Amino acid sequence: MKHGKGNFQISKLHITGIIRMVKMRGGINELKLASPLTARMVAWVCLVVTGSPQFPVQDDDGCGDGLSPIPQWRSTPIEPEPLSIQVPDLETQTKSILARLNQVVRESQTSGLSTTDLHDLTCYVIHRLLLLPCLTDQYSQSTTISECIRHAMILYMFIIHGPTYFPHTAMMNGITLQLRNGLEVLFATGREYDEVLLWLVSVGLVASVDTTEHRWFRTRAAQSTLLLGLYTWEDVLAQMRVVLWLDTPLGSSFWRKWEEILFNTN
Repeated sequence: MKHGKGNFQISKLHITGIIRMVKMRGGINELKLASPLTARMVAWVCLVVTGSPQFPVQDDDGCGDGLSPIPQWRSTPIEPEPLSIQVPDLETQTKSILARLNQVVRESQTSGLSTTDLHDLTCYVIHRLLLLPCLTDQYSQSTTISECIRHAMILYMFIIHGPTYFPHTAMMNGITLQLRNGLEVLFATGREYDEVLLWLVSVGLVASVDTTEHRWFRTRAAQSTLLLGLYTWEDVLAQMRVVLWLDTPLGSSFWRKWEEILFNTN
């Protein structure tokens, strides 16, 4: 409540106290075993209030101390199905997370994904991505495209999850700006539009609503319709499915934004 009323310093003091209490209980995973709802709320609120992960994560197999992956993530083969996209310069850990997430999403289209599973998946993936080590070669295209995909995956999970407990607007805005900065570098180096860039721009288009970055993403989205021959939402969706897409009611925000773009460009 303090955070919601703008008392950020007080809310962070509360978060510090909560983290200490969780450690006294044996960690976030032990807390989840005893009280799943409390553990979910604590992990999410601490993330949104501080803007960064406050708890570690388990590995793909659910080993270690920290937030655990959902069963569908753990059951994914050690070597997930290859990605449908060709990004030879994509950093290994980023590629692995995207591949596993894709497989979970594909399987959920038939078996379904509960609201609780979607929340746990979102919380785990965002923590996992934010805890990845920084890429050292700041000026390589591999670093730029990998960071763009990391940022966009975080934003995409926020979008399809929707707000809960506290708004995550401030955190999303900061990551959206980082995505734009990375995309500007890619465009400056002459990287051509493909399904990956379209997906990155689409995520930024939705994430940047009501921010100063939105006009930039609208301009790039409009350019992509001409360069990729996109005339309908179905054309856009077909391209996005190649990278990452989960059918969910909150996905309608993509349809609405793209309908505006397509109406004004075609």
